Amino acid sequence: MRKTGNDIEADIFTLVSESALASAIDGGVYRKGTRPLNSKKEDILVAFVGGIDGQKQEGIVNVNAYVNNIDNNSGAKVKDIGRCKELEHALQSFIEEAAIENYDLWPDKQIDTYEVQNTEQHCVNLRIAYKRSTIND
Repeated sequence: MRKTGNDIEADIFTLVSESALASAIDGGVYRKGTRPLNSKKEDILVAFVGGIDGQKQEGIVNVNAYVNNIDNNSGAKVKDIGRCKELEHALQSFIEEAAIENYDLWPDKQIDTYEVQNTEQHCVNLRIAYKRSTIND
């Protein structure tokens, strides 16, 4: 059976929610469009990016972990390098162990961290590439 983007996002969301990654943060795990506005917690957001449909479905799902900036003792907020590094490693462990029946999962690119504009947060990003067979469902 073919799955929609919403179905695939739900599968990855469940995988993240039930993993050690979910307990590594002080916030929640959310699907695209459901993270609380202006959240200051370490949340994880799972979002379907896009895919190709057919006997083999393949595409990309983003997993973003948000990290609050820290005070640099001069009143400015800066990237929490140590915490970002910890979450980068947690995401790396997650993708190395991730398994869902009928899915092949792997990182689409190197895990990285970027600044979230107009917030005092950075985002650690894992782009998951997936391939799934629709024949054996």
